[in-house]
Amino acid sequence: MLRSREYEPPVRIQITIKNLLIFIAYFLILTFFIAIAYYPEKYQFFGEYISNLGSMESATGSPNTISMIIVIVGFSICGSLFLSVAVLYFLHRELYLWHVKGILSLLTTIGIVCDSIPF
Repeated sequence: MLRSREYEPPVRIQITIKNLLIFIAYFLILTFFIAIAYYPEKYQFFGEYISNLGSMESATGSPNTISMIIVIVGFSICGSLFLSVAVLYFLHRELYLWHVKGILSLLTTIGIVCDSIPF
């Protein structure tokens, strides 16, 4: 029978944070692709802003409800995951540069939440 590795607590937390950040990146990319698929017109990646995916209407004035809901839900999930990363940094003060990484994670959470608000 194979035994799983037993890591020290700081290493386990670092692995957890790394896995959370990788999951956030993949989930954010998946959110963008799904929102692009439900955008009411052909989305021009280099011609339009990403925030157009989360707006209430497209550039031509068509309703953009489905894509907007996808972006709001996806960004809200990513924001809550970044908040959990910040909490992990603030709870485990033995991690290297815990205060800087915790504050940057909080600022990222605020940015993601503010970006998910439709305009």
